[in-house]
Amino acid sequence: MKNSLEIKYGIAFALIVVAYVILEHFLGLNTTNHAVGEYSRFGGVLVPILGILFGLIAKRRELGWMTIGQGVKSGFIIALAQTTLTTIWFLIYPNLINPEFYSTMFAHEAQKLAAQGLAPSEIEASLTMLRWMFSFPVQPIFQMLFGVAYGVFFAIVFSPVPTAKARRPRSFALTFP
Repeated sequence: MKNSLEIKYGIAFALIVVAYVILEHFLGLNTTNHAVGEYSRFGGVLVPILGILFGLIAKRRELGWMTIGQGVKSGFIIALAQTTLTTIWFLIYPNLINPEFYSTMFAHEAQKLAAQGLAPSEIEASLTMLRWMFSFPVQPIFQMLFGVAYGVFFAIVFSPVPTAKARRPRSFALTFP
């Protein structure tokens, strides 16, 4: 398969995101401790970025060199594979594994907004927007669009980054005068 390296990196780093979310789940960060979980979730955003970086490094090593266009194409394929799998995962997790995820997250958000002194109508307006953002099909559509878009963005950023080439040991002979 022509793009197998990119697909492997997309799958591998999507599985890392899944493992990360499961770890957060068992640590209670997505169940009972949303105050910490709202910050730890950024780790799940960094993993795909690292997937693109490491995938581009591997692709450059495979090719020996890589144009920015080849890097963007590879980054797009990595991001598309990662985002497709993580979108499926984020449809499964709150619906089958942690069905209380959204309700506890929205309750945490309501408490934060109330602590800031917002009026009940403002809190409800904010929660209505959150519910819409995390609804089906809005959440998967935005996740796919933004996942691929930031994948392409980071592919553009990382493509020109040079990588160390594997060096072959040089044979040398000692010569004496």
